Amino acid sequence: MTVGGLIRRALNSAKYKGDLCRGARLRLWIRAWGGTCGKGLAVAKGVRLMRPPTAGWHIGSDVYLGHGVILDVGEHASLRVGDGVKVFHHSLIGAFDEVTIRDEVQIAESVTIRDHNHATHNIDMHRTLVSDPVTIGAGAWIARGVAVLAGATVGEGAVVAANAVITRGTCVPPMSVVGGVPAKPLSKSGTRLSVAG
Repeated sequence: MTVGGLIRRALNSAKYKGDLCRGARLRLWIRAWGGTCGKGLAVAKGVRLMRPPTAGWHIGSDVYLGHGVILDVGEHASLRVGDGVKVFHHSLIGAFDEVTIRDEVQIAESVTIRDHNHATHNIDMHRTLVSDPVTIGAGAWIARGVAVLAGATVGEGAVVAANAVITRGTCVPPMSVVGGVPAKPLSKSGTRLSVAG
């Protein structure tokens, strides 16, 4: 069998068809609530929406949401996901204000992206949330277990190493590699490391 035949066979599998069917239902639901959603949304089993979609939801074409992904988007929040974005298993995207994920971003499993946190300066911190927008640039790669916190920006084409924490006010330069807690540069801006095979 040719490579093209194997690819066609995989795309016609019941699992992939199920992902596309769930994606079509979610797409209709997002549109019914006033949001926008492109074609080709694939949604694995176990994806959870903590609240119904709103007019602030804008999902691009050919987006994949893996098993166990949680979308926790507030009633007046904005969630913008570009074309070709892949969010893998058990990741969480939490938007109280605004989360923007540009085109072709790859988000590995168990990643947390949040634009809000509890106010620690307030005695009633369990009820008070503070937020600051989060932006992830086109073509960025967010590796397994990363936390992207309120007010963080990840530049275009940047790579965030596994288990790193991008803290408030951090701006990861485009085409760079960062890692650690808190994240620090592992390569100079504009010199993305490559893995030769």
